[in-house]
Amino acid sequence: MQPTGIGARTDPGRGDPPAGRVVLAVLAVAVIANLARGFVHLGAESFILDELFTAWVIGRGGDAGAMFGRALADTHPPLYYSLLFGYAEVVGRSEAALRSLSAVAGVATMLLFWLGTRRWFSPAARLFAMGLATGSEYWLYQMQTARSYALLFLLATALLVMALALFAADADGDARRARRCFAGLVGISLVAGFTHFYGMLTAMAVFGTLFYGLPRWRWPALAVAVGLAGVLLAYVVLVMRPSTEFATTGSWILNTPAWYYAQSRIALARPLWPGAVLALVVLGGLALWRRPRLAGLWPQAFDPRLITITVPVLLALAAVASSLLVSPSFTARNILVALPFAWAAAALLFDGARLGDRRLLAAFAVLFAATALWNQWQPRPPMKTPFRQSARWLATESDCAGRTLPVLVDAPIFRTPAIAARQAEADYGYYLHGTIDVRGLALADVLARRPVPASGCRVIAWGAHYVTRANVDAVAAALAATHGGRVTRITFGDRAPAYVFLSAP
Repeated sequence: MQPTGIGARTDPGRGDPPAGRVVLAVLAVAVIANLARGFVHLGAESFILDELFTAWVIGRGGDAGAMFGRALADTHPPLYYSLLFGYAEVVGRSEAALRSLSAVAGVATMLLFWLGTRRWFSPAARLFAMGLATGSEYWLYQMQTARSYALLFLLATALLVMALALFAADADGDARRARRCFAGLVGISLVAGFTHFYGMLTAMAVFGTLFYGLPRWRWPALAVAVGLAGVLLAYVVLVMRPSTEFATTGSWILNTPAWYYAQSRIALARPLWPGAVLALVVLGGLALWRRPRLAGLWPQAFDPRLITITVPVLLALAAVASSLLVSPSFTARNILVALPFAWAAAALLFDGARLGDRRLLAAFAVLFAATALWNQWQPRPPMKTPFRQSARWLATESDCAGRTLPVLVDAPIFRTPAIAARQAEADYGYYLHGTIDVRGLALADVLARRPVPASGCRVIAWGAHYVTRANVDAVAAALAATHGGRVTRITFGDRAPAYVFLSAP
């Protein structure tokens, strides 16, 4: 199949002839080095709150039934937890062990992207897209976080690759191969959907594109999209809402135009860095300059590579609809589940720019690779909330041993105050290993200056994640008012601090 239209490849079977071996090697080194970065210091930082929830679901023992019951307490489907549970039985349950599944998924994502898109993008374009992905701090964060998002990148890449394979099989007139690709798409969609609801929405966006761009598969695509929507709705109504311990309304996620705008801006900015923005601007300018030489910006026949644009747009629209009709869920992190399609769009832009001059291409590749490597390997402060660091400090307070410390939680995100308190006790207590007991205390009660139970030592309360720079002064003032004296605090970390509040002598 010969792609036409935007940035059409002139040699789809052999790649981009002007891209010399040195250019490809430079880009490949940057990608490989940044993939390796994902395995460096996997256990150096504390679990964040979401990872503490993951650790609570997985548990410290090997009871799969109990794990599955805890997994249903989340608002997300249980497939990721089930996979991680089996993985943890082999590699262990430390921070590095649980996070390593995400790092492995990240490597698999890049391998699949490289191999699965070779018919559609030149080698240099694919390596540029992979450099754009792996050079991002957001990529590193997800590779080193024990949550489902790195796995979702792999599944979204699989959706992209299989959809492009279906387009190719249809164009080649190979009906049998097309049926296999379509069946594969359905299977990947179900796996993605039972990993995360936005995996299902991404799959629906893929089938929505097939409905428009692949006439022979229009009605099967529509039937599958409707079926996926039905499965999603049934799971929400019959399983998620009765079993989840989180509030499905009135949470921190809003349903307002201002919220959608703010989250969209974050989604656009978070995967990038200055060098990436500059590279995309240069490529975009060159592509526009060369536009008269192209076969039309919008070809008469649907260019399959436009799926890289249609899927993120359709996902955003589906996310708004889902938030309005089912439950608020429109966040940058959820929208970025479709990030592999954006990487492919960057590859499309690279080929459209036609960097045919070897010297220009070499200079571009070297500068881009250098910025990608620097962005990933530069020294930076810890990214994650220091639950472990603050817990270790508390363990040194001998007067607090065997006491019960109040820990602060934002109760409205849970279905009941009792659930909020219990989950806070599990999260904050993870690194205390039973040396100090903790009791969940609603942040709203503290700010309302209701009495705080005495701990019996100089520590008044411990707050992380829920206590931020925006509200820490108000929390300290409220604690001082209820304790009738001056309150000091110790701050742990910089980017996402944890706080221990102490009664001043």
